[in-house]
Amino acid sequence: MPSDSRPVREVIVGPASFVDGHVEYALRVNAVSTSTPLLVKTLRRRYAHFLALTAATTQARLPLPTLPRDRFASGIARETVMRRRHLLQFFLDAVCSNPHALTHPAVRTFLELPSEDIAAALPAPALAASPSESRPPPHRQPPPARA
Repeated sequence: MPSDSRPVREVIVGPASFVDGHVEYALRVNAVSTSTPLLVKTLRRRYAHFLALTAATTQARLPLPTLPRDRFASGIARETVMRRRHLLQFFLDAVCSNPHALTHPAVRTFLELPSEDIAAALPAPALAASPSESRPPPHRQPPPARA
């Protein structure tokens, strides 16, 4: 395995596209598994998928940022799509840096990661700490969106 011990190296939120009246975000997942030295895949996710993931991680009391539950009656402005993309990247960065989040079934399903690979790739001390010990400072806010 490479020197970086994180099982999910990064998830990059790429360009958004409009599909059947909805916005889909392209996610590029770079991960390490026990069976593959580097696993790279591209997934398509709607904002509703992210909201479902935040609901699952909130219910599990994982210390992750939440996403706004804004809904639009008709159409989505380009600025909104860009703002969401920025917030989704911030959220996924927090997910990838939290070993407890990476073992959560909803996160593994969302990122299409095999559960046994992630558990085996995590360093043992990271799993020993309780979720509250790895909690970020309260009221953690995403950085301001870039223009």
